[in-house]
Amino acid sequence: MATLWLDLETYNTRDISVGTYAYAETAGVLLLALAIDRGPVQVVDFTQTTSPFNYRQIQQNQKLSKTITDPHTVVIAHHAMFDRAVLREALDLDIPISQWRCSMAQAQAHALPAALSQLCPVLGLREDQGKLKEGKALIQRFCRPASSNHKAQRYSHESHPDEWKQFCEYARQDVAAMREAVSRMPTWNWGDQEIALWHLDRHINVRGFLADGELTTFKAFDQGEGDDPCRITASSILGIPPKAITKTQRNVFDKVPELALGYQGGVGAFQQFSNSYQVNMVDYWPTIQSMLDACFIARAHQNYSKWGFENDINQEAWLASEAIKLAWRDRHPATVALWHSCQKAAYQALRNPDQVVAAGPRLRFKFVKHSGHPWLLVGMPSNRFMAYFDPKMDGDNLSYMGIEKRHGAPRWERIGTYGGKLVENLCQSLGRDVLTDAMPAVEQAGYRIVLSVHDELVTEAPDTADYSEGDLSLILATSPPWAAGLPLAADGFEAQRYRKD
Repeated sequence: MATLWLDLETYNTRDISVGTYAYAETAGVLLLALAIDRGPVQVVDFTQTTSPFNYRQIQQNQKLSKTITDPHTVVIAHHAMFDRAVLREALDLDIPISQWRCSMAQAQAHALPAALSQLCPVLGLREDQGKLKEGKALIQRFCRPASSNHKAQRYSHESHPDEWKQFCEYARQDVAAMREAVSRMPTWNWGDQEIALWHLDRHINVRGFLADGELTTFKAFDQGEGDDPCRITASSILGIPPKAITKTQRNVFDKVPELALGYQGGVGAFQQFSNSYQVNMVDYWPTIQSMLDACFIARAHQNYSKWGFENDINQEAWLASEAIKLAWRDRHPATVALWHSCQKAAYQALRNPDQVVAAGPRLRFKFVKHSGHPWLLVGMPSNRFMAYFDPKMDGDNLSYMGIEKRHGAPRWERIGTYGGKLVENLCQSLGRDVLTDAMPAVEQAGYRIVLSVHDELVTEAPDTADYSEGDLSLILATSPPWAAGLPLAADGFEAQRYRKD
């Protein structure tokens, strides 16, 4: 089985921001750079011929021609579905999704930069091995219409022959860089099961869903048996029955605490979410003093005298937030213990390379090296890994290299973390695993997935009695084998158009 590496350079009057499939409809192929296995990279210049696809360069190379048409060939590209869509629309070459692999998806599965220009230096590729720095200017020159104040409508190999040679070299180097990057990336989260899920996700994207452009009113209504879990949390803090909790109390004493405190947040996080829900904690300080256990109030005053006074937060707002934090943590001892277990396990793993360190009964931490680069891995019950690149300890401070989005455009930089943040990462990842584990069964049952919205699947099915929201809910509420006993519930609705239930 051969591996075909490829990359396309295209021209279009449309901007790529219109989306992959809309862009592909009107794109023209300029260059096709490709290589078989570890062989030399060849660049097919489409501007030098008027034939549709059977170019002389390909026809004369029997191995290349056979590889492209062989259904067993594995095709790898960076942002593979862009290349697949353009090949299909512009060249009438429809390579099945099952043959494709995506180096960008592999990078993202391990929390590495998606852009090849960022990925190459992170993986230690030499400058002559990575993307050419001139690439952005060359794309601007040849892949888009000329600026309105220029005489020519577009530029080509005829108008700029020297730059065109550079452009061809840029295309060749892109494939070489991608191939080298893949050889250095791990595959912990890029095995057969994950690739199959990626294929399913690509099928879902290709299906799309019909949209008529009208806006519908979204409703937020929690349904189910028993008391609202949010009111239960507020009840445990205030010490009154769940049914007596008002909506305002629910927001103040559950919504904000759960969002702010569940992953080891403190007063700062509490204030952030209070502002989001337009809650002024000063207004609730008298209620908190009268209803919370006195020990939490006393400890909040002690902590304020130690460190709270150093910030710019109103004193009563600080005390109210700190008191609720203390009460929340007191009522969630297992969660607090997990924060500390994960942080301790991370420290121990970094101090003891290649040794497995347990955090509770189901999590395993390990510090390893791959292709010369250090990683902190967290093995999860789903058999996937949380992967932290270049982890470091500076005293009690733990950090790793990752994508940070707080400063506008995503940037690759050092990010601090701690026990609660590790737990947050794990919870989000495991939530994803629970949903994706059910998706193949949903498809096999005849429900065609067209959209996922966080923890929700939107499917299309025949309008018959054989298909129902109840049946779909049962599939989604089935615990995966690796999470036996996990309490899951699902609910849904059937409609002619999507809405938020």
